Amino acid sequence: MRKGMFRAGLVLLLGWMSVSAWAFSQTDARNGWPQVQVDPEGLLAQWQNKSAKTPALETERLLLVGFAHYELVHKPEVEQILLRLAERQHTPIQQARQMLLEGLYSASMRSKFDYALQQFDAANVALTGQNDQESLRLQVQILTLSGSLLRYLRRLPEAIERLGQARQRAISLGDKGTLAETERELGRALRFADQPRLAAEHYMAALNLAKHVTTPTFPGKLELELARLYRTIGEYGRAMEHAHNSAALLESLNNTQFLSEALFELGTIHREMGDPGQALQHLMLALDLELKNESVLAIARLRITIALTYLDIGEPDKSLEYLQLALAAATEREHKELMFNSRQALSQTYLALGRWTDALLLAEELLVQSRQEEDKTNERALLMVMAEANRALSRTEQAWAQLRQAADIPISVPGSGGGLTAANQLAEQQLRNQLQQQGEALNHSKALLNNLQNQRLLIVLLLIALSLSLLLLWSRHRHKGTQLSELHHQVHTYQDTGAGNRRALFQALKRSESGYLILLKLGDFAASELRTGQAQFTRQRQQLIEHLRSEEWVDDVFEPSLGLAAIIIRSEVPMESEILRLFDRLQSGFNGELTFQGPISAGIIPLPFQPGSLLRLPPEQALELTQLALWSADDLANRTGSHQFVQLRPVALSAPLLNPEQLYASAVKGIQHGVIRCLVSNGHEDLRWPGTATQAEQFKHEVNNEAKIAQH
Repeated sequence: MRKGMFRAGLVLLLGWMSVSAWAFSQTDARNGWPQVQVDPEGLLAQWQNKSAKTPALETERLLLVGFAHYELVHKPEVEQILLRLAERQHTPIQQARQMLLEGLYSASMRSKFDYALQQFDAANVALTGQNDQESLRLQVQILTLSGSLLRYLRRLPEAIERLGQARQRAISLGDKGTLAETERELGRALRFADQPRLAAEHYMAALNLAKHVTTPTFPGKLELELARLYRTIGEYGRAMEHAHNSAALLESLNNTQFLSEALFELGTIHREMGDPGQALQHLMLALDLELKNESVLAIARLRITIALTYLDIGEPDKSLEYLQLALAAATEREHKELMFNSRQALSQTYLALGRWTDALLLAEELLVQSRQEEDKTNERALLMVMAEANRALSRTEQAWAQLRQAADIPISVPGSGGGLTAANQLAEQQLRNQLQQQGEALNHSKALLNNLQNQRLLIVLLLIALSLSLLLLWSRHRHKGTQLSELHHQVHTYQDTGAGNRRALFQALKRSESGYLILLKLGDFAASELRTGQAQFTRQRQQLIEHLRSEEWVDDVFEPSLGLAAIIIRSEVPMESEILRLFDRLQSGFNGELTFQGPISAGIIPLPFQPGSLLRLPPEQALELTQLALWSADDLANRTGSHQFVQLRPVALSAPLLNPEQLYASAVKGIQHGVIRCLVSNGHEDLRWPGTATQAEQFKHEVNNEAKIAQH
């Protein structure tokens, strides 16, 4: 009997000891919190189905399990844990952790951001008066998460203030790893607030403390963010250095997801630096990694950038191929930003392909969306696309109107952050936020006390504002009218360009007793304004005129049309050799610049040009005859791919009179009958004139007509 009782007691004792050995203890609680982010799956496998010795430890176990489920994005499990925690008693730290978990769950899984911020604030209040290390570390975590959420919501002054508080507590805590993570979040908020210099200081502070952070990818991600920061402010040398560092660190960790981001950043930097070859190399490597990761949206984003890079190097066909794939993926996932970016790139590709109408229609549709979202950068780019498309469609007035609209849109440049130190600027920002909050509270109190008076004052102010607005609009309208009148006057009187310049040319021709009139055209320079921009086009026009005036054998230089030069020579010179040498000097003088594309051509006539006995062409007809010679020279130059000139000379003073009403037709007829001689560079004889076509083109036209008839 006694032996049986002894055996039963021994079994009970061993069972109790076994349960105690496997129960959740205080040591397990201390060791579990560092494990939550590092190995949440292992933590769940160990403690999800276990129990604790005491109610307080059971609450701690549930909190650990809840945070582990949150890290693994297990929404139903997190909801169940929160329901169980709501029925239990908590210590202040446990209560703060429960509110933190509920805030994280509400923000990331339910998109209830205001409620999440309330939970974060309540968690911070629950820790008031707690000065131990664990409470202080938890306060830093709560303030950091709260500041990050405020940054995500673009409430940047509040985010900077909250993260500044987290930084101060992290310094008091003395944990360098926690301080590094807080410095990075503060750098992010300042970057979004257009304070890149101050953001860079906090990023560098985080990088110096990165070795104390247990997360292996922390330095690589931080280097990547620094690369993006320096790229946005145009410091490409530093951006390239940090991007290379990021790629090396992430490659050593075999982290393909963020390695792809680093390669993408390298490609973007090379593209903005004007090196599309290196850009494509890095972007293609990033695309290979994303294809292995099967990240649809990341692949679409990469393809858009690759397409734009192909567009930079003049391969719009490849650009169109990549953009169609990117647009299909973005549409399938209903990602509005990527859909917009791919369609905007498509409008630019249509321009390069010569599909002017498609480019114009797509840009007009996207412009409405950009103006609704007040996206000034995209609005300016789309206006430029529409202007170039309208210009190609010969809608000059619409093109100029859109160019002026684009020029009126300011280009935003990130601020430099001044010369203050990081601590001083952060304190100044916090003080500014506090003063703003106090001012708002004071104004609200005054509004409650003087409601009727403020309403009356508001009506008066509205009437004054309306009157001032009308006065301002009238003043601006009158000012613009005055400017238009001045511009109209300059067009007809100013001798540097336009009608005033052409009138000055005619006056010089009347004074010229002998010599030559030369009309010079540099490839497509006269039509390249939309490609190079107004400022560069004007500068290069002036450079061309100065270059021609520096020639010793040139007497006068005029610009009867934008980008077209008229030269008057009053002395006898070896014209053919001088023109050929001038072609070479112009080609070398503008080498490497986006001035013109295509060969140089020139039309020449002697002065005075006398088509009949005792007769002489007036200046207007002399310029028109030179334009005829230039047309033939330009046509020959484009067909042969080399610089050409055509010189027209009357054969005898008894040549028939040219018809001023049909000068081109009568001059071509005179050339065909041999009474006007054509001198062509390099002895070419296959000249064409306006309205004529070669036999090969006529034969091709007839064949096309026969093919169309056969189809019908």
